Order: sequence, then structure tokens, then C-alpha cells
Amino acid sequence: MRNIVNGLAMCTASLLFVGYAYAEVSVTHAWVRMPPSVADTAAVYMNLHNDGDKDAVMVGLTIDVADTAEFHTVIRQGGQTRMEKISTLTIPANGVVKLEPFGMHIMLLGLKRELHQGQTTRMALHFASGKDLEIIADVRDMRPVQNIAQGVSERAMAQLGKGHSAEALALFQQAAEQGNRQAQYQLGLMYARGEGVKKNFSQARGWLRKSALQGHPKAQFYLGRMYAFGDGGEQDYVEATIWFWLATTLGDRYAKDNLKVMSGKISRQQLMEAKSRAETLWKDMPYDMKVKRSSAMH
Repeated sequence: MRNIVNGLAMCTASLLFVGYAYAEVSVTHAWVRMPPSVADTAAVYMNLHNDGDKDAVMVGLTIDVADTAEFHTVIRQGGQTRMEKISTLTIPANGVVKLEPFGMHIMLLGLKRELHQGQTTRMALHFASGKDLEIIADVRDMRPVQNIAQGVSERAMAQLGKGHSAEALALFQQAAEQGNRQAQYQLGLMYARGEGVKKNFSQARGWLRKSALQGHPKAQFYLGRMYAFGDGGEQDYVEATIWFWLATTLGDRYAKDNLKVMSGKISRQQLMEAKSRAETLWKDMPYDMKVKRSSAMH
């Protein structure tokens, strides 16, 4: 029996959509990242097109490969960026909404089976208009791309070890743009320190954040420090607390000490807000970073 979920914060699936449409709304370039075999979450990405003259509001979906799912969006405000759950998804008239890595996406929770390259599944998107859009989804294995990026990152580390900062910077940039979290972390540090490049705290914060979102504990720690001191943007103790919390959960001992300091600088209400937002981000952390870690959030 299919599991019908009402409310967009309750999505479920393992999928990759290819060119399906109802009237004005269509889906292209959609895919689900194949998770590790022991993981129970997966992220879904796609492009949603609306060729009509009215907004289209997605309010739910039907799927059977996961218990539930959530729509996560990126909120940028006052020079800050944070991930939040949303209950509906609006596709503006004559517009496109892109669900993509490091941006808005669907997070599947409680996968009922392992997902593998080449698999397909069906999913129906439900809209406030009463119309449905049925699509077929495939699973995409991103490990080959990740392995190439890892090799480039290792070459960059070798260059950095020899004191060749400019060469290392170029290689880290290449690997970071391919999504390698270690390269993103190193690139962030180089911009923060002005190593091989002109010091740029804004660039440093941006690259550290990309790495932090992929579960790199040191990137989370240094990102927390940048928010705590206002480097590269506004000073924000709540945002700093969020990243110290996540880094502590992933075992960074320096973050634990900083978390205690931050907890004394914000109100209890702000602390609860930080915990809630940290829990949302935790759901998106890659599974391999969570293995054998004890959560500081419980």
C-alpha cells in the first residue's frame, strides 16, 4: 500500500526524476544521492518549472521507500545563512525552483531499503490546486566524482606541505568546487590566514560553511569562531553556538569549551533556538561523520 503524506514537511522517497509534467508544472534534472548502505537518510535534488501565470504550491507527496521526509531551505539574512524546514514549496509563476546541494533540497528520513545506482521508483507530488504530478526517479552514485576530488585534495595537501601555497590553493579550489569537504576546509583556512592569497574573511566563511554543512568538525569549529568574533560578517552568538554544538557532537574538544562560553552569553530562549536549528542541520550531515559519535544534542 502506498503511503500518502499530506504536508510537504512529510516527503518520502529515493528518487531521480526525468522530465515529467502536468499542465504548467514540470520536473527536470532530478536525482537522489545514493547514501551509504547503513544510512537511513538520503537527499533529493531537482528543478521545478512553472510555465503558468500563477504560483504553484506543493503541499505533499506520495511515496513508499521512506518513512517520512522534510523540505529544507536555505535562509540568507543579514549576511548569515541557515538551514530551516518548510512545510510547503512555492514555485513562482513563470519561474524555476532548484533543489541542489548546499541549497534547498528534500531530506528523506527512515529509508525502508538500500538505494543503489540505476534503481528507479515512483513518486507523486501533490499541489494545492488539487493536481498531482507523477514522476519516475533514479538513484545517482556520486562516489566516482568524490574520489577524483579526493585525489586532487591530496595533491593540494602535498603542495602545501612543500610550502607551495599558490599551487596548493589552485588545487584546493578545484577539489572544493567538486564538493570535497577537506578541500573546502583548507581553502577556508587559507583565505582566513591570507596564505597564498589575499586575506578574505568573507570567502573564508563561505568555504568553511560549505565544509561544515558536510560534517567537517574543524570547519564547524572555525566557522563558529568567525561568527563569535564577527569575522567576515556580523557577529552572532546564536549562530556561533549552533556550529560549536555540531562540532562538539562530532567530537571536537575545542568546540566543547567554546560552546560552554557561548551558552553563557545568550538567553535560554536563544539557546533552545540554537539547539533546534542545530538538530535540523544534524539531519543533513553525511552519515559517515555520525558513525560512533555521541550526540551533544540529547
